[in-house]
Amino acid sequence: MTTSVEQLFDLKQSYEMVERLERVVPGGGIYFTRSPRFASYGEFPAFLRSADGSRITDVDGNSYIDFICAFGPIILGYNHPAVEAAANRQQAAGNALSFMPEVLVELAEKLAARWSPEETGAERFADWLIFAKNGSDVTTLATRVARLHTGRPVILAARDAYHGFDTWSVPGGAGIPEGHRSDIDFFEWNDVASLNEAFERNDGRVASAILCPIRHDSGHDIEMPSAEFVAAIHAALRSADALLIMDDIRAGFRLHPSGASHLALGFKPDLVCFGKALGNGHPISALTGRDELKETTSAVYFSGTHFCAATPMVAAVAVLDAYDDEQVFDRVTQAGERLRDGIAAAAHRFGVEISLSGPAAMPNMLFADDQGLKKMRRWAGHVARRGVILHPRHNWFLSSAHSDADIDEAVEVAERAFELVASGGE
Repeated sequence: MTTSVEQLFDLKQSYEMVERLERVVPGGGIYFTRSPRFASYGEFPAFLRSADGSRITDVDGNSYIDFICAFGPIILGYNHPAVEAAANRQQAAGNALSFMPEVLVELAEKLAARWSPEETGAERFADWLIFAKNGSDVTTLATRVARLHTGRPVILAARDAYHGFDTWSVPGGAGIPEGHRSDIDFFEWNDVASLNEAFERNDGRVASAILCPIRHDSGHDIEMPSAEFVAAIHAALRSADALLIMDDIRAGFRLHPSGASHLALGFKPDLVCFGKALGNGHPISALTGRDELKETTSAVYFSGTHFCAATPMVAAVAVLDAYDDEQVFDRVTQAGERLRDGIAAAAHRFGVEISLSGPAAMPNMLFADDQGLKKMRRWAGHVARRGVILHPRHNWFLSSAHSDADIDEAVEVAERAFELVASGGE
């Protein structure tokens, strides 16, 4: 059933809960990306009760077509039957165990085989696997491995890129001593001169560069890497005898059917970090690397109470099977193309100038000449109050649960929002 584009959702309970929350939980940067303040305050739901397929339901009972997908993990749709059945069986058998679960070996072997040169036709990059919970766990581990292996301290990164919650890449860096950042330096994305200058400034001290496969910084158009930039990063790393860490937490399983984004873009990493879509909502991340780094990695102490939890690993095995069996890469790509085409046509009908960037499975939209993203927030708020979640500051995500009817309904609502923004309507 199509939602009326004039239906405005009531969010009374959501924002009553915001008041309760702020009495007992610090605000500001705490849980910021999950807060409506990161989106459009007063227009986006603040608290959710349930989710299924392509939809989420808030505490007021409003149902939304969701194009955030929990900020990326949901690639098969919420509550995928086969994944949840496997997870529930393991949960009943035992999740947090005193020693390693047997599924750890199965999952590691499955991923190593999936990314072998025989399967990908590309250079090997996944001779071993380590599992954890969050992307931050494995990006931080990767920098430790690089520093230990090279005996050098400096990590180079693209300016404003986010590589997880650790002591150097957190926006703003409140509470982080400057000394903790002293061995980090930055270059501009896709800027060969800036890249080379960063290597020259740190001559003889570079352990690695860490990169996302694409630039997907909040509030900016998504940028794909240029061929010149890819070539330059590899030339600089060879000259410095340094490593390349690929942070594929957000884009993984959305840019290439194997799940490894760099295979679509020409990068040749030494260490690759995965997460988000690997678990379809179950908390799991992975670091993989070449055999030459295995001994070094084994010398790094890496432990967490729930790193070896069995249920997320069983879920990940089921996710990989469903991803292949259901041709999920093709389905999310086609859904994303349908959404982008519909959004572009809707904006054009009202003479609204927008930019649409990024891969189809994780597109991004911004208004032209939109200081402070004011138009984008207003538009996204109109859309949300009519039953569709399209984030104003973060890229969107598609899942294989998004049907043609979902896309068409979202475009209908988006078109009404473009009309309101073009007319200055509230």
